[in-house]
Amino acid sequence: ITWHNPETGARELLKGDNPYYMSPAFLHDHWFIGTAAEVAGKIVAWQRRARLKHLIFQPKQPGVPLKPAVEMMERVARQVVPLVRQAFAS
Repeated sequence: ITWHNPETGARELLKGDNPYYMSPAFLHDHWFIGTAAEVAGKIVAWQRRARLKHLIFQPKQPGVPLKPAVEMMERVARQVVPLVRQAFAS
């Protein structure tokens, strides 16, 4: 993973000892986190920039038990996907 170093303006290798790594800013830059509307907005903006037709969603991160991961996927399907579809339908 690389990151944009604001001090040098360069893109650099992101190492585990960097304070940015796993910080709230890092999480928001790399994952879609927020309310259903916020997450849908981030997905729509990202897909419009990237111009991709498919998004792979991985709710099961290492250490996350299966039940909460399935619940999260169901919540995304009920609350986020309809908002994304609506944004692309208009």
